[in-house]
This record gives sequence, C-alpha cells and structure tokens, in this order.
Amino acid sequence: MFGLISFGPMLEQRWGGQRFLAFWLMCGVGAGVLYEGVRTYELHKLEVAYTDFVRSPSAGDYDQFMEQSGFKQPEDATAAAALERNPNDQELQQAIVQHVRQVYEAVHDSPRSGMLGASGALFGVLFAFAYLFPNTELMLLFFPFPIKAKYFVFFYGLYELYSGVHQSPGDNVAHFAHIGGLLIGFIILKFWESGRSRFY
Repeated sequence: MFGLISFGPMLEQRWGGQRFLAFWLMCGVGAGVLYEGVRTYELHKLEVAYTDFVRSPSAGDYDQFMEQSGFKQPEDATAAAALERNPNDQELQQAIVQHVRQVYEAVHDSPRSGMLGASGALFGVLFAFAYLFPNTELMLLFFPFPIKAKYFVFFYGLYELYSGVHQSPGDNVAHFAHIGGLLIGFIILKFWESGRSRFY
C-alpha cells in the first residue's frame, strides 16, 4: 500500500475525498471483473486442450496443453518425445493422461480462480497520477535516477502485460488485474473529462 500513500494524497487533494474513494473502488472492482474475464477465457482454452488430449493422446496435444497450463517443465519434452515414439503404448498414455488430469485440476482449482484485491485499484491510481501529473519526477528505490511519472507507469504497464502473456510457472501475481486497473482508470478519467463528472 506504499503506492497509495505515495500517489493517493495528490489525487485526493485535486478531486476531493468522495471522488477519490469512488475512483479507487471502481478501479478495484473493474480490475477484478476484467481479470475474471481473462481467467475464464484462459480456463476455456485449457479445457479445450485438455479434452482434445484425453480424447486422443498425442505428443502435439500434450505439448499444447502443458504450454497453456503455465506449468510446462523441461521433463515434459521428454514425456512428449516418448509418446511420439510409442503412440500405442497404453501404459505410457495412461500415465501421461493422469499427469495432465492432475495439472488441469490444479490450474482449475487454483486460488487465483476468484480474487478481488487492492492491486488493481492501485494501478488505477498510478495511471491517474501519471495522467494528471505526467512530468512529476519520481525517485525509485531500485532505480538510481529520477524518472518522470508518465514513463514509469508506461513501462510498468508494459512489464505487467508481458508478464501476464508470458506467465512463468509459480507466478501467482494477477498481472491482468493490474492491466485492468490501468484500463479502468483510463476509462474513468476520459469519462470525467467529457464533462459527465457526477456518476456515483
């Protein structure tokens, strides 16, 4: 919540407490809704890949499933190669199908299946700060030079997008919730700029 303490007061001073609170809550809820949409789409794709593999186990379908699950490991290439060499080995097929079923259930029942957190709202606040005070210079703990807010948020957003698309195994960060917070923040600010400022 350090980001809220750092960037929130200037926005609250500019908008007032009621509008800032409304902005914070809408970014948080909107980010959660967008994240759930992305999550549902990803689970649907995974379910299709799972069904295809279980119906007719093949090395290609196994590789595709493991890639989409986000749990692909180096040893999966060995299993895929063994399945390609021995496509009619029932014992091998059963072992790999069992592994695929376990991975599918682990992803499907992941704690990330439903979440609503403050990080999406915080990214909305970050976007609003960079949008309203783009040339404010920030000194970051991990970066020895000052950086303008607009560049910081832009590159941070790109990093979140990349991390969401290329999610590594064990990464439990809801990157698309962060992207959702940025997007909802943008939409709200554009809505306010249009002159229709009273909507809460």
